[in-house]
Amino acid sequence: MAARLAEGPEIEILNDVHLNQVLFRVRGADGDGRTRTLAQRVRDGRVCWLSGTSWEDRPAVRVSVTSWRTTAADADRSAASILAAAQS
Repeated sequence: MAARLAEGPEIEILNDVHLNQVLFRVRGADGDGRTRTLAQRVRDGRVCWLSGTSWEDRPAVRVSVTSWRTTAADADRSAASILAAAQS
């Protein structure tokens, strides 16, 4: 998921991913504002569920993959949804 998200120039991966959690934010002049609303836009699309958080006193989004039933196709579909929301 982190590798797929990192392909989007508008996404900044914030953590070293070791297992199942990815922390990211939207880059750019209004990145903080767009990051604050991104998780809700993705949830509204009903592809995956994300939570907002903060990292170093700035807004961020957290992806936590916890189900053993999550497939690579699920992760790719979720990443595509996140990348689309980050562009809007």
